[in-house]
Formats: sequence, structure tokens, C-alpha cells
Amino acid sequence: MTSANVVVVAVVLVLAVGPIVLGLFGAFGPKRVAAAASGDAHAAWNWRLTALSTLLYVLAFNLTFFLQELFLVLPKAF
Repeated sequence: MTSANVVVVAVVLVLAVGPIVLGLFGAFGPKRVAAAASGDAHAAWNWRLTALSTLLYVLAFNLTFFLQELFLVLPKAF
């Protein structure tokens, strides 16, 4: 697989697949019916969701950093 193919796959995943998956999860994912039914406007704090969000942020940052470094080094190698 050439570097151009890798870039195309990465762009498609980021611009198309990612938003589709997030949209489907939002549409069909768990609903906050209990909080709405009780009249409580604020949902309970969820440490698991916070940890998952942090993990995804770190993964996205590291992936971006890795790709930047990779494409800075590859032209020098060839």
C-alpha cells in the first residue's frame, strides 16, 4: 500500500466514516429518558464517559502528531 493510498483511506475515515458513526450512535444510542422523566435537567456525572472522551482525545492528538512526523521524515528518506 503506497503512502497516497494510506492518506486517502485516512481522509475517508476522518471525513466520512467518523461523522456517520457518531451520528448513528447519537440516533440509536442510549437515551437519557430517566433524567428527563424525573424533571432533572442535569444528567448524572459519568466518569466512564469522561475517561473515554479523554482517551479518544489523546489518541487523536497522538495520531495527528505521528502523521505529521511521518510525512516530515518520509521525503528525507527517499
